[in-house]
Amino acid sequence: MPQPLGRCKDVFDPVTYLRLGKVMPMVPSAYCRHVVRRADPARLPAQARRDAMLRGKTRCVQEGRFEVHGGRKVWRQLACEGFQVARCMVERLMKTLDLPGMRRGSFIRTTVSGSPR
Repeated sequence: MPQPLGRCKDVFDPVTYLRLGKVMPMVPSAYCRHVVRRADPARLPAQARRDAMLRGKTRCVQEGRFEVHGGRKVWRQLACEGFQVARCMVERLMKTLDLPGMRRGSFIRTTVSGSPR
């Protein structure tokens, strides 16, 4: 059973860290919240739970269309499937999943590395 916030037994208070001469890596309350959320995904924020569900759907739509759809067409396909989501959210999820979508025009490389001599 996950521990309630603020009652992590593995966390020292800041005074103990100062006494030991160590740098405190994370605020104890944030660490407790992180540990509890990692142990129980139901305690994740609503946006994180929705993002996790939409990542799979976005990847599925993108792979089903031979990875040529951009953010706008993926957003429209998700709307056709009954998912009400903002277009900017779909574009953000595609960016985190490294799904480039379709590029219009040719890709212009502006920097050419020099050949080693």
